[in-house]
Amino acid sequence: MSVVLMLPRRDGRARSRALRAYTAEVEASENREREISPALQGAGVSGWTVVFWGPSHQPGRPMLPSAIRLRNYRSFADEQRLEIRPLTLIYGENNAGKSGLLRSLPLLADSVRADARQALNFGRRFPGAGATFKSVRWKGLAAHEDPTIGVGLEWPAEDGAASVDFALDEVDQLGMQVRRFQFTDAEGKTTVSGDWDAPPDPAADAPLHYRLEGMGSTRDGAPVSWTGLVPIGEDDSFFVGAPLDLLRQHLLDLRGQVQWLKTLRPAPDLVTSWTDPIRIGLRPDGKDCPIVFAGFPKVLERVSQWYREHLGSQLVLQPLANLPGDNVRIGLQRRGARFDVDLVDTGEGITQVLPVLTALAMLELLPAERVAQVLAIEEPEAHLHPRLQLHLAERMCEVVAGDDRRRVVAETHSELLLRAIQVQVARPDTPITADQVIIYWVRQLEDGRSVVRPIRLDEAARFLNEDKANWEHGAFSHDRELLRELVLARRGRRS
Repeated sequence: MSVVLMLPRRDGRARSRALRAYTAEVEASENREREISPALQGAGVSGWTVVFWGPSHQPGRPMLPSAIRLRNYRSFADEQRLEIRPLTLIYGENNAGKSGLLRSLPLLADSVRADARQALNFGRRFPGAGATFKSVRWKGLAAHEDPTIGVGLEWPAEDGAASVDFALDEVDQLGMQVRRFQFTDAEGKTTVSGDWDAPPDPAADAPLHYRLEGMGSTRDGAPVSWTGLVPIGEDDSFFVGAPLDLLRQHLLDLRGQVQWLKTLRPAPDLVTSWTDPIRIGLRPDGKDCPIVFAGFPKVLERVSQWYREHLGSQLVLQPLANLPGDNVRIGLQRRGARFDVDLVDTGEGITQVLPVLTALAMLELLPAERVAQVLAIEEPEAHLHPRLQLHLAERMCEVVAGDDRRRVVAETHSELLLRAIQVQVARPDTPITADQVIIYWVRQLEDGRSVVRPIRLDEAARFLNEDKANWEHGAFSHDRELLRELVLARRGRRS
């Protein structure tokens, strides 16, 4: 839950710093002032007044985007839309833009963090950390085309908003900043929009100034500061009751809500130092799974159950009392064996799938307020035997079917993963339904542009007729073609 505060007037620069220093995020309660006051006093802020309390929604359930849009971002020159359903699969050829599309989810979540210094917050955890505006903008831009990067987010209408669109531009010394924005309500009406009055002065420690339109009025030179993509109104007369505070709430609800697992997921170290986690999240490489297991035994048991059922082995977590501090090791023990093997010495597929299973178990078992509700995975099937890919697909369906507010987005090349999910949708005895699944094919055109095309399923898990053309013809026909060539080659040897 987000709180918007009106602070007493003071020097503009000091006011900007105070607003940046404190982003109020507290749980709703009957005595909310008591919760807010200590945090404000600790930040050295006094004379505050609550001017907005966000719309009520289920405690612990953030209002997450139902879709994102990208324009002039990497190879997505024209605006592309990614609807995020409980189970979203992204397919395409190599270098088509699948990874860039999936990674935009954790990037947007990081861009509403309290430490975001520019509109798109490329932190150290991202490939190409420290990326600049020009390095991520579409390289084929013509002189007459809009030079900005477009980012859009959509929310379900029941959450009180429809969408926001940002146009991002580069400012010397300030990096990527919001040049234009437009916030639209559930009826498609613009509630507030803004555009730079003039290019910002990078030498001034001051908010950006916009021509704001909304609430039936127009205001020139309205100051708005930004923490990444999160707006902070600087003018009391415009800010009180403005839709900016609702936009803030929606954006802040995305903070920390995307768990990203990258393609290469090495085994945990032989010994892992353990600290009791407060808010749970895995590193993108998943090497800290033992820390989660040490803090949450039920997650360990759920992951170990999958290994027992499908591999005949179980995970063993062993505290190491002979080392200083809190340390654990993790091993794999075959059913019936009297010993276990360090996980670093097991097969690559075993270690690659461990973070995926761990993140799925966290999403399933831990309270929503403690764990990210969007799981973005690159190649979940990496190094897995085909039989295990089928069981992984079943597990993914099981987790999202249990609560369709959870989201699993996977970038993959696996035909087996897709077919196994289709089987789960088509079977009448499984809880996942066709409207919980969406598939995308990402295609790169001859001029380097990438397009994202949706494929939806009917109740029998067939591609909808209107979407069949979006799937790449012959995408998974290579095995049949090879079998045909093999038959012809054998005939040739006999002749």
